[in-house]
Amino acid sequence: MRSYEVTLIHFRNLVDFFYPTQQYKADDVIAADYATDWEAKRPQIPSALKAVRVRANKQLAHLTAERINTTKFNFQMMSAELRTVISVFLACAPALSPKVVSELNKI
Repeated sequence: MRSYEVTLIHFRNLVDFFYPTQQYKADDVIAADYATDWEAKRPQIPSALKAVRVRANKQLAHLTAERINTTKFNFQMMSAELRTVISVFLACAPALSPKVVSELNKI
């Protein structure tokens, strides 16, 4: 698997962590498990993140007749879009370990 595909899978996991869909399972780990009043405090999902999630699902996670083009993903834009929700999450989840905080701040 190419490194950008691995990065895309991790990115998709983060989007699903912060903005789970109705399909998430009871044993899935989501931001609301760690952040106080997350549903009310998290910012609305940016349209760019919605679009990337759809594209990642079509391109990586599912066999589909609607395969989306194979142009590269813009990881700088994707990271920038995630930084807002990450900063809100960190403010709402003070019990996170310093290592987790450090890793999230690298995005």
